[in-house]
Amino acid sequence: MNITVLLKSSSQSEPRSVQVRQDDSSLSFICDCPAGERGRICKHKKALASGDDSMLYDEDQREHFENVMEWVTQSGYPDLMKELKEAENTLESAKEKARDIKERITRVMNEGLK
Repeated sequence: MNITVLLKSSSQSEPRSVQVRQDDSSLSFICDCPAGERGRICKHKKALASGDDSMLYDEDQREHFENVMEWVTQSGYPDLMKELKEAENTLESAKEKARDIKERITRVMNEGLK
């Protein structure tokens, strides 16, 4: 079974189209955005797999969105999306720590190391 959901685009006024395919053994996402066309994860596929309805382009598609969410909750996507979120949080924390260290090094380089 296939469901197409229209999601908001940040680069154009027209929506992006995400086709969700569900069969007995798999659930796949195909998006028509540049990243999606290259087979990469994009914010549109990520939004659907995460249950983020703020990206829904047309409220008339609420039923399609909810049907996809039923499929998603019965799949391994929630665990994968949780794992991704944790990794992104770890990465952001590491970036913040690196910025703090760079600022400290800059200060010491300007004032001298004691």
